[in-house]
Amino acid sequence: MVVHIGREVAKNMGVSFGGSLLRPHAFVMRRDGKLTEDGRKVQDAAEAAGAQLIEKGEMSQSALEAVKRPLIGFEDLVRRYNQAYEKTRSKSSNP
Repeated sequence: MVVHIGREVAKNMGVSFGGSLLRPHAFVMRRDGKLTEDGRKVQDAAEAAGAQLIEKGEMSQSALEAVKRPLIGFEDLVRRYNQAYEKTRSKSSNP
């Protein structure tokens, strides 16, 4: 959906769509408000992909893979989402 919107915006503005750079569960890149070592690697890869897009008009598959690689396992991700949901739900006046 996000990529589709990007393509449509580019089309409507009369510019070429350079591609998408999506980072799943980006919140995992930080701990205590600071980038983790893995977060820094992802940020560096994103900057490199952007430079490639500017210089070559496209981003390499290896740069895209470096940006989107999982930083935690699926089970841990689900656990974190469930904890956040329960925390929000417990604060809600409509349980």
